Amino acid sequence: MDVSKIKNAIGKTAVFENCKPSTLDLISALPVSEFSSGDIISSGRQLLGIIVFGKIEIRSSDGGRVLMKSASAGEMFGAATVFLGENTISDVIAKTKCGIIFVGREMIEELFASDAGVAVSYAEFLSQKVAFLNKKVASISSPRADMALASHIIETADGKSEFKLNCLAASKKLGIGRTSVYRALKTLEDDGLIRFENGKIIIIDVIGLSSRRNIK
Repeated sequence: MDVSKIKNAIGKTAVFENCKPSTLDLISALPVSEFSSGDIISSGRQLLGIIVFGKIEIRSSDGGRVLMKSASAGEMFGAATVFLGENTISDVIAKTKCGIIFVGREMIEELFASDAGVAVSYAEFLSQKVAFLNKKVASISSPRADMALASHIIETADGKSEFKLNCLAASKKLGIGRTSVYRALKTLEDDGLIRFENGKIIIIDVIGLSSRRNIK
C-alpha cells in the first residue's frame, strides 16, 4: 500500500496528528493487517488500532447486540485498553474491507519517551473520553428534569397556588440547563399539572404534582 496514504491516515488521528516526522515514519513502517467485512478484528486485545482504510464497528461482546461506536480511516480504537491489562466488554468488527495498524503498549511507551507531543495528545484524548463518559453517567444517574422541577415547584410554592418562577435560579439549583427547565415546564403543563404564563407558575393539580416528584 502507498506509504503516503498510510501516513495520511495516521496523521489524522487525535494522538498522532502533531507527532514528529520520525514518529510518523516509525508507525507507518508497521504492517497493515487486512480484514474482510464481518471479521472480528480485535476481541479483548490490549492494542491500539489505527484504521488505515475501511470502516469498523465496536459492538458489545454479547454477540454484538449493542453498537457502541463506528469509525473509519484516520480514527483509532483501543486507546484506553492498551494499559488496562484485562479483556474488554466489546469486540471490534470489520464493517467493510479494512486495513489496521496495531501498536502495542511497549512501542507506545517508547513513543511517549521520544515524542512528548504524543504523550500529551494521548492524555488529552483519554481525558476527553473520560469527560464524555462522566456526562453520560450524570445524565443517567440524575433524576428526570420534570421530576426535579416538580419538587422545586412544590417546595418554592410553600402552599401557594401560584408564584413567579426564576428559571435561571431553578436551573442552577437543580443542576440542569435552562433549556431542560423549559422542556420540563412544558411536560408538566402538557400533563395538566401546572400552567406557566408570563413567568408565573399556576399549580392546577397539587396532588399530581406531588406524586410526580416520587416517580422512579
